[in-house]
Amino acid sequence: MFHGIHHTFPQEKYRLVFPIAPGLVILYSFLHIPLFTLFESDKSYMLASGAYIGYVIYDLIHYSFHHSSPKTQWIKDLKAHHMSHHYRNGAVKYGVSNAFWDYVFRTEN
Repeated sequence: MFHGIHHTFPQEKYRLVFPIAPGLVILYSFLHIPLFTLFESDKSYMLASGAYIGYVIYDLIHYSFHHSSPKTQWIKDLKAHHMSHHYRNGAVKYGVSNAFWDYVFRTEN
């Protein structure tokens, strides 16, 4: 539902980033039990913190692609990759920070 709303209004600044509180709750629910079951608590906290920080960085990159003009060619290419997901075919090119997983899951075209 949230992603569909974002596709309907891709430049709407209030619908662009997944709400941080539900995002962290979802991430917590998928990470907490596996991490604390498989690892010692200090390692679990470190891995979970990295995942939370990574999620926030991902959302910041995504937001910047919709509301900035990149200067470097590498960032311009990433932005073009993401924008083609919005404006050409929403069923492919899910990668925001890189296109690697689109090649792995064959969603690059």
